[in-house]
Amino acid sequence: MPLPKTDRSAFCVLCLLLTSCFTGALHPETQVVGTQAELFSALEQIKAGETVQLASGTWEDLNLVLDMEGTEEAPIHIIGAADGSTVITGISSIQIGGDHIEIANLHFRNAEPPENSRTRNQVSQGVVYEPVNRARVGGQRDALVQFRIGKEDYAQHCRMTNCWFEDCNPADPDRRYMWVRLYGREHRIDHNLFSGMEHRGVIIQAVIVEDDAQHRIDHNHFLDRAPGDRNSFETIQFGHSYHSEKDGNSIIENNLFEACDGETEIISVKTCGNIIRGNIFYRSRGTLTLRHGDNNLVEGNSFLGENKAGAGGIRIIGRNHRVANNYFEGVSGTTGATIVIYTGIPDSPLNGYFEAHNAVVENNFIYNAHGNGIHLNGGYGARGRTLFPKNVTVANNLIHLSSNSPVQIIGELDDATLTGNVLAEGNETGQRRMEGFTVKKLSFERKDDGFLTALDETGSAVFEFSGQAPRLLERSEVGPNWLSPLKPLGTWNPDSTAHPDQITRPRLTPHARSDSEELLAGNRSRAANLESSFQPIGENPSKHSANRPATNAANGYRGLAYQNAPQRAVAAHRSRVYPRAEKQLGPTKPLR
Repeated sequence: MPLPKTDRSAFCVLCLLLTSCFTGALHPETQVVGTQAELFSALEQIKAGETVQLASGTWEDLNLVLDMEGTEEAPIHIIGAADGSTVITGISSIQIGGDHIEIANLHFRNAEPPENSRTRNQVSQGVVYEPVNRARVGGQRDALVQFRIGKEDYAQHCRMTNCWFEDCNPADPDRRYMWVRLYGREHRIDHNLFSGMEHRGVIIQAVIVEDDAQHRIDHNHFLDRAPGDRNSFETIQFGHSYHSEKDGNSIIENNLFEACDGETEIISVKTCGNIIRGNIFYRSRGTLTLRHGDNNLVEGNSFLGENKAGAGGIRIIGRNHRVANNYFEGVSGTTGATIVIYTGIPDSPLNGYFEAHNAVVENNFIYNAHGNGIHLNGGYGARGRTLFPKNVTVANNLIHLSSNSPVQIIGELDDATLTGNVLAEGNETGQRRMEGFTVKKLSFERKDDGFLTALDETGSAVFEFSGQAPRLLERSEVGPNWLSPLKPLGTWNPDSTAHPDQITRPRLTPHARSDSEELLAGNRSRAANLESSFQPIGENPSKHSANRPATNAANGYRGLAYQNAPQRAVAAHRSRVYPRAEKQLGPTKPLR
């Protein structure tokens, strides 16, 4: 609720004091505002390098259209309170059409965008919304946050960080909108939490209208995306079929996808030249799908299915893709195999299927998969797919299947190169083609990094990653830095005989700091059963290192627990240049 004018000055002073507890003194150019009128006034006058902070409390029915110009050296910051207690709810949206604008520390809770689109100079209920230079009401309303105004006013070089989108669902579950929609070039979406999406739509959708978008989506936590009953329930959709010949040249890395069960495609890549690396797919029904476009790299990702039905792997459609150094454990091979190399349609339309010519599948580790390991001619005969992929390379992969699974590598390709692959003894009886395979009796041990290693009868390791190896992220690396730690998920036990749907875990709704608990209370019944497990921490995370679960051979993977991580700097991997996206991406900036 807006504060009375008599209380406004005192409230702003209080905000200043509280914020300094978390981040030190405010930047001298920061203006704290407590009402929408003050916010609009501040945005009309904001200059490059300045910051407007929305005060702690609930901001209902907030619709912003930001058209302002920062610079690389002096971006404009639109932020909430540093402890995450600025809550946006109701019929709300933010549209960005400017340059070098950064949004941070906002908590979108039970919000949805307006249904009636209003563009510039349109009349709505008798009011003319004129375009103004700085901030205005109006614009396209198909996302909570989108990086454009109207149809063609695209933002450039903007960032959204340290935000939480929680249960932002419409009353009508068939209403379709996105939570975040990217247009323009060189945006970064990082260290956000997206939880509880239940309606039709995509959490992050990138529309690649022009070549060379150079976006970066990193260190986000995607949690509890409910199952849908059709297409358009992806977690990330990167491009459309009609833009699939354009170069995205973007990076999706180091994100955690947890219980993302929307549809077959958790990540759907539909442009060229992108890198998808270092992500974790944890107990999520669906796959990472290279659906349209060419020349993409998928490397160093971890698929931890915990034997959950529908927890898939990677689908390869289109040409010149490389899938390397990925780790799969307890997945189901729901689309035909853990890794599926697709056949194509003659004279395929852009929204059809192009055969996976020149695909390279190498150095992947597959353990306890409940289906085929690698499918060489996926989809053949269905939906008009009659063209086999050519010049496919399958090299140096290790494949171990569950006892009731079919075969490690299925399908026939006359000109495929298969070499150096290791098959665990047990399912090779159904294997037709054995050249390029070595069958070994293997044992598996969990290493200190949480991953399994495969040993032969002499105790020697038979597999090594080459290039960027997968790594188990901790919660301190993903999501906003103002969240208190949650209790761990528990021992990661992929060998459990319990059915995945019978495995219980705590509801992972993060909890605000105790200072802001009253402001964030609201409707938090889902978190009530977790109160006893929260351990608020102070400004020195090192004091609480004992709270961080260990990762070792004894207890398996227990790295998934929130830790406070103020002022994080994230270093980009620079070990190789592939494809063009890596070469052109600028240096990573620390969190301000």
